[in-house]
Amino acid sequence: MLIYDRWGELIYESNNFSKGWDGSVKGNVRKATQDVYVYKIYVRDLKGNRHEFVGHVTCLPGEQ
Repeated sequence: MLIYDRWGELIYESNNFSKGWDGSVKGNVRKATQDVYVYKIYVRDLKGNRHEFVGHVTCLPGEQ
């Protein structure tokens, strides 16, 4: 899974399908600010075919 900010900068990357994005930016304690982020997820099916899923997620302010 890849997460990009609005300027196209990669801020999160993981190959662990069971671990989701916790809002951290580039592995730092600092969390993503309120904004829209783009995700890309690449998976392989049982036949070995690669599939790409692209979308966006909006981070809203929450408890610190």
